[in-house]
Amino acid sequence: MAIVVMNTSITPEYFKNEMNEYELKYVIQEINKKYKEDWEIIRFNNYSISKIMTGSPDKPTDFMIFDWDLTNRTEINIDKIKEQMNDGLSMFNKIKDKI
Repeated sequence: MAIVVMNTSITPEYFKNEMNEYELKYVIQEINKKYKEDWEIIRFNNYSISKIMTGSPDKPTDFMIFDWDLTNRTEINIDKIKEQMNDGLSMFNKIKDKI
């Protein structure tokens, strides 16, 4: 509760008595977004100073790497999903026949 109240304009009374779970989800997402933005500003400032003084690094992510930079994004393979669905359907049909 303290983190939400300190980092937002939400009153403790509203948090305890009126706030719904779905509201809390979005409030926490915004707190995390603000946290990331603050660190991105720090990274860019340090990168700029380093670039001016030494001529390197080439990108801000070369200077400081954060967890959100390392997220692996996978592409969706529709054919593989269809194949898995068909396999599951055939397994279901085999079991259905035995029942």
